Amino acid sequence: MQNLIIFIVMLFSASSAFSATASAKGRITGYYTGWAKDEVRVQIEGASYAESNCPVKDGYVTIESDNTGYKTHVTALLAAYMSGKPVTIIVEGCIDNRPRIYGVYID
Repeated sequence: MQNLIIFIVMLFSASSAFSATASAKGRITGYYTGWAKDEVRVQIEGASYAESNCPVKDGYVTIESDNTGYKTHVTALLAAYMSGKPVTIIVEGCIDNRPRIYGVYID
């Protein structure tokens, strides 16, 4: 029985990882911070913002209260923005009706 429970937990964990998708690779053209909370939204050249089928398609978002990788993502995004390096955003789900940042690759 314990093995069955472990298998089910692993199955659900794996399925959530497979729902993450990658954005188009491009330079960050906009870097916006939240007004009343720790939030960052970025816009990327050539992005459609359609990866998670969220209603608002004006950027990718990360919020500290929703993401344990928030500080790392914000640091990587700001470094890429300031250096002009292209990035690929890994997206999973929606937050504030926008695609939620799950990972950042500086290419």
